Amino acid sequence: MKNKNRISFIILGLLLVLSLVALSACGTSTPPVEENPAEAAPTVEVAAPTEEVAPTEAAPAEEVAPTEEAAPAEEPAPTEEVAPTEEAAPAEEPAMEEADPNALPRNETLYFNGQQWGSVVGWNPYSNSNNNAMAIAQQDNARVLMFESPYVYNMLDGKTYPLLADGPFEWNADRTEITFKLNPAAHWSDGTPVTAEDVAYTWATHVKYNTPTGASNVDYIEDIVAVDDQTVTVKAKLNDAGAAVNPLIVEAYLSANYVIQKAWTQTLEERVGEDATQLLADPAEDVVFSGPYHKYFADDSKVVMVRDDNYWGQDASMWGKLPVPTYLAHTIFKDNAAGTTALQAGEVDVSQQFNSN
Repeated sequence: MKNKNRISFIILGLLLVLSLVALSACGTSTPPVEENPAEAAPTVEVAAPTEEVAPTEAAPAEEVAPTEEAAPAEEPAPTEEVAPTEEAAPAEEPAMEEADPNALPRNETLYFNGQQWGSVVGWNPYSNSNNNAMAIAQQDNARVLMFESPYVYNMLDGKTYPLLADGPFEWNADRTEITFKLNPAAHWSDGTPVTAEDVAYTWATHVKYNTPTGASNVDYIEDIVAVDDQTVTVKAKLNDAGAAVNPLIVEAYLSANYVIQKAWTQTLEERVGEDATQLLADPAEDVVFSGPYHKYFADDSKVVMVRDDNYWGQDASMWGKLPVPTYLAHTIFKDNAAGTTALQAGEVDVSQQFNSN
């Protein structure tokens, strides 16, 4: 009986303990639930700042539009301003030289008359049909304005002086050959030197095409040979006795006939197909020259030549300076009376025509 009571008492004690545990558990469970909502609020506040990020995305995105202001990069259009290169047109200004030959500066121009009658036909040094007494004359003495001979004869003192030549010519002991040297300073209008080959080829061309010069001298000159670049030998035609047929004509050839550039002559031959008639009829507007003046203007009223400021004769070995007149002008008068009137009026400086008194 006592055991039953003891067991009952133990069970009752256990129930009491369990009841206390249960009560304590119930009392602590509610407060935590109330704390969770309070702590969760901050998690909601975190969401709000994330929405504020939107402004940072929107504003800059639209502000990218300024990149369209890069349009200034299209300003390379100025590269089209390269048009100034078209100002190279002034290179064509030399054509103005033919514009008004009557506007020549009086203090730079020497006017003369009495040589040229009628229009110039050509500038061909191989021909005698140029009607160009102004620039080309190869008779007793060559007119050396545009083309030059090895020597020039001075009618004032009757002596021969070197022109393209360097020093006097020399006969050999039996007077069958003449030898002379060229002035090393002499050059053509294209800048190339005047050589012995030019002298020799000039003679060969006269003979080959039977030019007036060739026909006039072939009975007295056997050949002209280039010994070296600057040395020339003229071989006289010999008679049966072995002497020069006419040594004076051989000498005269050197001051009465031009030296013509070999390279230009070959160009002329190609142009005319080595036809003699065409070669002599060619106007030779492109001719290369060695003299101090060349063509500036020519028509039926006037012929004008202009100085070549690159003329080799300004070398100290020759004249040492350029000729003074920049222009040489020849008005083509209808008769002597008109030329005389111009001379009296001071419109002509040098007259070579006949006057009645």
